[in-house]
Amino acid sequence: MTTRRNFLKPTGVAGATILMPWPHHIQRAFAQGGSLDSSTLTKFIDPLPIPAILQPQGRAGKAASYQVTMSQFAQTLHSELPPTTVWGYEGTYPGPTIEARRNKPVVVKWMNNLPTQHILPVDTTLHGAEPGVPEVRSVVHLHGGHTQPQFDGFPDDWYTSEDPKNFAVFRYKNDQEPAALWYHDHVVGSIRVGWELPRR
Repeated sequence: MTTRRNFLKPTGVAGATILMPWPHHIQRAFAQGGSLDSSTLTKFIDPLPIPAILQPQGRAGKAASYQVTMSQFAQTLHSELPPTTVWGYEGTYPGPTIEARRNKPVVVKWMNNLPTQHILPVDTTLHGAEPGVPEVRSVVHLHGGHTQPQFDGFPDDWYTSEDPKNFAVFRYKNDQEPAALWYHDHVVGSIRVGWELPRR
């Protein structure tokens, strides 16, 4: 059972850490404008963040109905770092969890409320990110779902926060095997995975 004393102990510690300065190695890295070596951060000092469970806002026919807004905000990603500017869903990174049952459909209205200028440099030599294309575009893909084509979040089906229709409404049947799926931005020319081959 939670007592007042047990509740106040971690709260007091959390309050004290807010007042403490960042470690010297982190201050130096930011003062010099250099990259921060993540191996210099103290490991395992923060609890594992568990995404909140998003509650439906109603029903769309037989489907539970949700609205998820993509936006820019600041979030602390490690207690030894200052808040970081990130893009995420419903004011959190990586975003809230939507719990669904097999064969119980879900409808999600994905709202783009992102800024018009990217926070990182844009490589305009990439297909889909050429000059004249908006810097910030979005479309959401549910990774691992059995999804009809019009709701799949194809890379070219993007929309911006300035579009008159700055959202997409996707219906998910949830007829795949039960699994932990994940949703993510899928826009062409902006989202990519990089890797480095081992050197011999």
